[in-house]
Order: sequence, then structure tokens, then C-alpha cells
Amino acid sequence: FNISFGNEYSNPICYSGRIYYKQICGTLVLLKDIEIPSNTDVPDYSFYNCKCLETIEFLPSNSYQTVGKSAFELCEYVSYLNMSRGRVKTIGDRAFMGLLSEEGSSMWQYSLYIPDTVTTIGKKAFADLGYNHVSTSILLGEGIKTIGEKAFENAKISDVYFKGTMSQWVDIDFGDLYANPLYQNNCSLYIIKTEQRFGGNIMKKRYRVNYKRVIT
Repeated sequence: FNISFGNEYSNPICYSGRIYYKQICGTLVLLKDIEIPSNTDVPDYSFYNCKCLETIEFLPSNSYQTVGKSAFELCEYVSYLNMSRGRVKTIGDRAFMGLLSEEGSSMWQYSLYIPDTVTTIGKKAFADLGYNHVSTSILLGEGIKTIGEKAFENAKISDVYFKGTMSQWVDIDFGDLYANPLYQNNCSLYIIKTEQRFGGNIMKKRYRVNYKRVIT
């Protein structure tokens, strides 16, 4: 994670679609699973067009992390992405664009979870998610403040769950219509942590919301 690529074409993975690593015994092994080390940012274009990659997992971290621009763009066979253990704060433009878009890739083992630590999602960050494949549900953490233009353009999404309140949801700065995962998909939004006060007590209530109406 110490190499700085000027653009996607300066990374040789762009052309080969594969990357190998050498084991202690000297054997070359195709990289299929990657663990992002603690306190480590993922630089721009690090795994752009890496067709062999299948799983991405962030290890526990003490400091905030950034996933750079196009870091995992066109990693079409990734079927498992786990950011919950890390402390990702910023997801760059096109960072995960095109995940799970090939018919040959397996189904997501879990719904896509964007943890509470994430405040910013860049332009086209999850565009084309599952485009030629299955729909997935999304769990958005309550820390989200900004979602860039076309962040979920052409993404196949079945349902959206938001861990914050309705007030927090409407305060999110969506770059355009395609930044809102509800647009295009005609799916429902589930507000998990809505709080209403009755006689000094806080009552929690879950709302089911679609793009045009609220149903209690």
C-alpha cells in the first residue's frame, strides 16, 4: 500500500487484471482475498480492474482510513466486502464502482454494510453495483453526511436500511438523484433509529419509507 499510482493506466493490473504474491516458500499465488491492515489507507487505483479479487476485508484500526479514488473499481468478481471492523471515514470517487457486476461472480454473502465511521461517499463510488447480477440490500451507517453525484447509478438495490434517524437522513447532502440509492430502484428505506418523545420517555419507532411516501 506504499505505491502511488498517477492514474489507472500507471497500474499494471489495469492491463493484466491479475496480481500474484510470493509465499515464503517462493510459490507464486493468485491474489483472491485481501485484508486491509490496521491504520492503513488504500491509495488511488491500487486494485483497479483486478479481476481475480473475490473478498475484501478491513482489519481493526485505531485511526480513520480512506479508500482512494478507483481503488477497487472494476473488481467485478468481488462477492464479499467487509468494512465493519476498520475505521473507514472517506470512500473516494469510483472506489467500488462495478463490484459484483459479472454474472459469473457468486452472490453476496452479506448485505453491503457501510459503517457508522463513513462520513463521505464519493462520486460513482458504488455505481453499477450488481449491474448484471443480483440485487442486494444496503445498510448505511448514521455517520453519512455527503454522498457524491451518481454514487449509486445503475446499482441493483433491493432495500436500504439507515441506522440513523429520519432527521439525519434528510440532512444528508446528496449530489444528485443518482446519489440517492432509493432512486431508480423503487425500493424501500427503513429508518432504524427514529426517536419520538412521549411524556418525557423516548420511544423508538421504525419507519418504512419508499421514494414518494412515508408509512408508519
